[in-house]
Amino acid sequence: MYLVPRHRQGSETKNAVLINVSPLEHGNVLLVPDLESCWPQVPTAAAVQLAIEVMMLSRSRALRMAFNGLCALASVNHLHFHAYYLHHSLRVEQVAVDHVTDQLFELTDHPARAFAFQVAQPRDIEPISRLVRDVSQFLIEREVAHNVFMTRGHGFDAPHQEVIRIFLWPRNSFFGAKVEEAFNVACCELAGHLPIKDGGAFASLTEDYVVKTIGAEALKASQFEKLKVDFIAQYRPR
Repeated sequence: MYLVPRHRQGSETKNAVLINVSPLEHGNVLLVPDLESCWPQVPTAAAVQLAIEVMMLSRSRALRMAFNGLCALASVNHLHFHAYYLHHSLRVEQVAVDHVTDQLFELTDHPARAFAFQVAQPRDIEPISRLVRDVSQFLIEREVAHNVFMTRGHGFDAPHQEVIRIFLWPRNSFFGAKVEEAFNVACCELAGHLPIKDGGAFASLTEDYVVKTIGAEALKASQFEKLKVDFIAQYRPR
């Protein structure tokens, strides 16, 4: 199936929706922006914008959008997002964030620190898409792997307002085959959704183990802080 936004009728760009043969959850599909251009797994502003627009097409709070970057558990090197339904609340839907600069925030009260963004109204879509792209490109230039997760949640400064929250986690690079542990730390796990592969592992799972496992893949606080300071130094709001 192909998606063509109404405001881009006549465009030859084919945005594909493909069934995931290894689903993460109910309704898991792959959103592939501009399929025939064969983009690598690097989020462009147009791709981020498409993902946000698809989120806004649905009234369901259960719809999530997720992205695994290169060396961050991406299975294949072609540009795609995971879209799926999760009918459980996540802490990242309402956890407090701190303002950094302009429309950039940070998540610190979490096992892994993240950059945070919000889309409160349609006019936010394009600038936030560019900002997510800019942070991602900044990290790529420094060879820092990262994951992205989008979900509906509370407004950063207006808890009674529903917004689309976007989190971007810089993290330690992962190489090789995925390990057969209770879970691999990728986009969903960083957001608090843990698809567990084995019944025995699920039964023995503890919060301490989850926090420790996620924390082991996260950047050290000093590393994240340096990235934040360096990005702010070169960032120019548009």
